Amino acid sequence: MADKEKIYKIIYEFVRALKNKEEVVLINEFNLSKNVMEEIFEVLGEYFPDGYENISIAPEDLAFTKNGRRMNIDIFQMIDPERLGGECVLWNNERPDEPILHFELKRNVDGFIFEYKYIGS
Repeated sequence: MADKEKIYKIIYEFVRALKNKEEVVLINEFNLSKNVMEEIFEVLGEYFPDGYENISIAPEDLAFTKNGRRMNIDIFQMIDPERLGGECVLWNNERPDEPILHFELKRNVDGFIFEYKYIGS
């Protein structure tokens, strides 16, 4: 599997776990603490006051392309050669929306370890 496919799958699974409030997945697979999870849910509630059960990321064929104003998923090299930085536009109701998921990826033997940073505009 190519790096972009692995990266897409990780981001997709993270956002899926967020929208479904899968706390066990977020703790065990993404190493989030309960405090960080609650902060994320609060931020998502501010961006989506009517609920965020319809958030997603761009479809895979559009993921690494521009959505008009910015890249749907933008990946960039960090100073550490084993780390990548990333930004992902969150979609709502199958359309790009305002919030952007910021994260880092650390290379390992299986691909990447996802590290949540923050959600902002």
